[in-house]
Amino acid sequence: MFLNNQSSGHLKLNDAMKKTFLLSLLTLLTFSSVLLNAQTMSKGDIAFIRYNTDGSDEWSFVVLADIASGEVMKFTDLGWDGSAFYTAANESEITVTTTSTVSAGTVVNVSGTTFTPSIGTVNITGADLTKLNLFAGDQILCYQGSSASPTFIAAIHGDDRATDHNATTGWNNGTSDNTSSSALPSGLTNGTDAISLFPTGTDSEEDNARYNCTTTSGDKATLLAAINNRSNWVSDDGSAYASPCTTAFSITASSPPVTASISAQTNVACNGESTGSLTATATDGTPNYDY
Repeated sequence: MFLNNQSSGHLKLNDAMKKTFLLSLLTLLTFSSVLLNAQTMSKGDIAFIRYNTDGSDEWSFVVLADIASGEVMKFTDLGWDGSAFYTAANESEITVTTTSTVSAGTVVNVSGTTFTPSIGTVNITGADLTKLNLFAGDQILCYQGSSASPTFIAAIHGDDRATDHNATTGWNNGTSDNTSSSALPSGLTNGTDAISLFPTGTDSEEDNARYNCTTTSGDKATLLAAINNRSNWVSDDGSAYASPCTTAFSITASSPPVTASISAQTNVACNGESTGSLTATATDGTPNYDY
């Protein structure tokens, strides 16, 4: 493929080869950029704060960590059996691909397939192409990756099915392949990055619920603990909630753990003496430091 330049002793590419090489390089760099920038969310980067099964089945979530442009999030009402999605035929899935950075603190309200504010392109597949149909109690699971190997980000469960209740997780056991039940999604913890609205299995199921917004400021862990605590939710069996919170969310950065490095050390001359010394430098954490 290379042409040998006898006069200079160097190999040269002709114009066609140069174009092919540059096009291949550009394609490789573009593909690598997509791989690096997408599918990088962590569990708890969003949290659900509103869930309605009356009216238009509207729901909401708050962003707790910046979401980069190019991320692909999938929202489904299909249940999880503990290792795979159910095969119920009348559920749907909404795929959202962000087209710009979605800042932490943003509250996203969803009506049908309309996300307000708009955070990217939206596509829906499944039985109902107008919305996630939450009628009669359901769940919303957010994940990244493929349905065969999902990485769950957040989840909310709104069914009180006592016959398939798991007292440990507050969700279902995953033994009933139907439209309303679901086991706790793998990798998530109820009360931390997922919430069951009827965790005891004997609760009186109500159609609509929302976070009461008592805590709207703090770091990601603080807000996750507040939002996914069932005691911080209100519910109504007759009227859908028009909006989640009137107070804006403010997300503060978590302090990284303290680290220390030793720059100088003098050992004691004899056991029990006070002749030694140590020079250490601490970073991160929260000053002042105790040594």
